[in-house]
Amino acid sequence: MTDSGGELRRRSNRNNAQDPGVKLVRWAIAMALATIVAATGSGVASWMAWYSFKAQRDDARQLLQAQIASELNREFDSKEMRRARRVLASELLTRSANASDYRVFDFFDKVATYQHDQRIDGVTIYEAFSYYVVRYWLASRDTVKGFRQDQGDDKYHMGFEDLSDWMLSHEAGVRGRTVNDVAPSAREIDRFLHEEAALAE
Repeated sequence: MTDSGGELRRRSNRNNAQDPGVKLVRWAIAMALATIVAATGSGVASWMAWYSFKAQRDDARQLLQAQIASELNREFDSKEMRRARRVLASELLTRSANASDYRVFDFFDKVATYQHDQRIDGVTIYEAFSYYVVRYWLASRDTVKGFRQDQGDDKYHMGFEDLSDWMLSHEAGVRGRTVNDVAPSAREIDRFLHEEAALAE
């Protein structure tokens, strides 16, 4: 008596279900799938953790930059700095070859260092100080260059000079014009110095 096709299939399936080799293969496939799922989950979790950390770091950096910008603004408008600005502007108006107080130059050097070290972003510096940096540099560059010559060192207040150059270039780029087009005129600089020389306490 011959078996029907259905009976043979049933016997084959029973034998395969009991075959340890088949069970082992199935177990290996299941473990591989579980490993893939776990690895994918771990990768997603790592990416989410990295993204969260990056967002927190960016937020902290922006907060620090805002604090530094606030401190710089406060320092620039302090009583001592306003006095230094008054004295410097008055001396520059008399076309004095020397400055008796270099605190304004030192302040702008510090701003340039903060920008270079990325402790504050360029846009914030530009918006807060470009008006002053550019005009003070153009009014005092001969004084600074004379000081460098006297000291035998061309690096004095280089940050201040570079900051002014960058600000003029930035403004020219934003406005689609040349640096010469956006640089303040001698008359504008003179008016600026009179304003600074008349600063209130």
